[in-house]
Amino acid sequence: MKIDITMDQVRAYYALIKSHDDIHSSEPVIPGPLLVHYMIQSLELSPLKCNHSTFKKSVWVGEDITLDYHQTGNVIEYRITSGRELKVTGTLELIGG
Repeated sequence: MKIDITMDQVRAYYALIKSHDDIHSSEPVIPGPLLVHYMIQSLELSPLKCNHSTFKKSVWVGEDITLDYHQTGNVIEYRITSGRELKVTGTLELIGG
């Protein structure tokens, strides 16, 4: 699944948390919490029990990134990549069952 986070979404995130980090650069970094939130919303998941993410490399606005995931029971393992470069890896545990 392709992930596309826009500059407007990054600006809205920074406004929400009252921060301006990286917002003035021509290719700002997508904040990790915004990236994970976008992924969770895109997958339309039931409520989460926990999330463990490991951020390996920065993800930039406009960068082609892809989400790959596999679900076994209540656990989803995921990877966010750009080409062959691993950007984020982690697990999501769903509540229930």
